Amino acid sequence: MKQQVEKVNLRKQNRFTGFVLNIPRLLQEVGIIAHTSVLPDSFPTTILEGMAAEKAIIASDCGGAREMIKNGVNGILVQPRDENAFFEAMLKFKENPELITALGRTARCTFESQFHIHNIVSNLEDCLIHVSNRKK
Repeated sequence: MKQQVEKVNLRKQNRFTGFVLNIPRLLQEVGIIAHTSVLPDSFPTTILEGMAAEKAIIASDCGGAREMIKNGVNGILVQPRDENAFFEAMLKFKENPELITALGRTARCTFESQFHIHNIVSNLEDCLIHVSNRKK
């Protein structure tokens, strides 16, 4: 993928970080999150952090990413190990920068409605109340 990025002169716009410790600082500096996992991850925190930070996301269509990302709505899903598909998604953002903002906003809305701690606690409370009422 690095070769493809250099080939179309996108080196300055892309950073291949690998493992990162200071996530909040990095999230301030980037516009797009690429989650390139090739193995299913049931709850990819990288995607969750990107959503919370209102970032556009490109993710492998496997594991929890498939449940978190609605393709073309709050991110872009591509087949795992398909470097060309990731590259094409990056080019789509280059050709349509408004898409970065739009998908980022929708990703943040998804985070707020589905993954924010207040909603998770509320849903858990509702479930526990429902279960306790059934036993009476």
